[in-house]
Amino acid sequence: MNNNYIVLNNKKIDISKTNPNTSVLDWIRLDRELKGTKEGCAEGDCGACSVLISPIRGGKFKPANSCLLKLGQVSGSEIVTVEGLGNQKHPSTVQETLTNLGASQCGFCTPGFVIAITGLLCNNNKPTEDDIHDALAGNLCRCTGYRPIIDTVKNVKFKNNFKECSKWTNTDKFQGKHAVFYYPKTLKEAYNASLSHKNIKYLSGGTDLNLQSQDDENILNYILLNRIPELLRIDEANNEIQIGASVTLGESLPLFEKYFSPFAEILRRFGSSQIRSQATIAGNLCTASPIGDVAPSLMALGSSIEIFSNNINKYLAIEDLFADYRKTVLNPNDIVTSINIPIPSKDKKFYAWKVSKRYDQDISTVSMAALIGMGENNIIQSCRICFGGLSATTFRSREIENSFIGIIPNQDHNKILEITKKSIKPLSDLRGSANYRINLALGLIKRLLFMLSNNDAIIEVMKVKIDE
Repeated sequence: MNNNYIVLNNKKIDISKTNPNTSVLDWIRLDRELKGTKEGCAEGDCGACSVLISPIRGGKFKPANSCLLKLGQVSGSEIVTVEGLGNQKHPSTVQETLTNLGASQCGFCTPGFVIAITGLLCNNNKPTEDDIHDALAGNLCRCTGYRPIIDTVKNVKFKNNFKECSKWTNTDKFQGKHAVFYYPKTLKEAYNASLSHKNIKYLSGGTDLNLQSQDDENILNYILLNRIPELLRIDEANNEIQIGASVTLGESLPLFEKYFSPFAEILRRFGSSQIRSQATIAGNLCTASPIGDVAPSLMALGSSIEIFSNNINKYLAIEDLFADYRKTVLNPNDIVTSINIPIPSKDKKFYAWKVSKRYDQDISTVSMAALIGMGENNIIQSCRICFGGLSATTFRSREIENSFIGIIPNQDHNKILEITKKSIKPLSDLRGSANYRINLALGLIKRLLFMLSNNDAIIEVMKVKIDE
């Protein structure tokens, strides 16, 4: 069945004759001639391209970056642009309040803020200060201060006229002249489709792959994995969390906040609400980026992935997933089906940090995660320490881990720092030199010792001189 359409601002539009590789942003602006949605960075950083879109499972609208979505990803969905919220004669309450509070100057970024605020309020009618900042973190303004924009959220008398969306249309594929998007309903269908083309990629959120494909004309065919029910599950049983490979970061966040709050904080900083409504954990892992913020935490927690390969399910520890820079050990046709995360016992402490030039929505220079098992008398019994941003792959450092075993955190820290300094051989790039990265890693190890020690120990650790 080939029934491809989009409901745009409550109007059903046939897209079957449109190139499915077209970005949603270009389709909105060039095909539908709706100019309120802007192109700023075209990388999902500025939020000017934000639209409201129906989630895969149905339910309430979520904000998303239209520049990072291909038309083939959203067939059968509902999309609302700023024009669908109101106009000059009949503005929405958000638009009206923004105007009254002087929260716009040049106006270029304003439609994106309207979308972000509307998306927040239709999902949360009593947002806290933190909720507001989180919702707006993916939108940039270069003219004015953010205070009147924040005040808009606090003062708007929001009218939620949005109905919950139904699930996406039941269609088999989106066939274009030069590309095809397959919509399998089972893992077997997806796997078999992967064997049918040479230039074909699995796709779910696409926030990274769609950036790559802008410069790669060889990738013309995609297999959408986010319509397979098995990949959308979230299970919590037997002291383990199982997250389907197509579950978004936003959908995963409540569980992470419950069990791994440092990881949840990393995810909030890692991606805006727009990104989190699209991106998936499995997708982030499979990009194999050494600066990915997901891998260090999952590796430190002892997580694994389930893989569907040649009609067989198998498991792989995440610490064994990465082969080289941007490469995994997975075969091209393998499908990651879930991420399995053990819930740490009460005697273990989990920590995760990242260092970046900008606090929110920025790529890590160095990241670190640790799972520490404490015994009697505050002696460390077990340790897993993982780094991102130091080498071609995210890695677990057994040398550093061994230096932690059997010690009391406020003692023997000089040895730990020395081993850390000798065992790490970081890369140099535009984000930082090798020497800078070594010092960042030492700083994160010191922070870990701080957290594991008492106040007196903190004072002592701070006296350690790490550079001769």
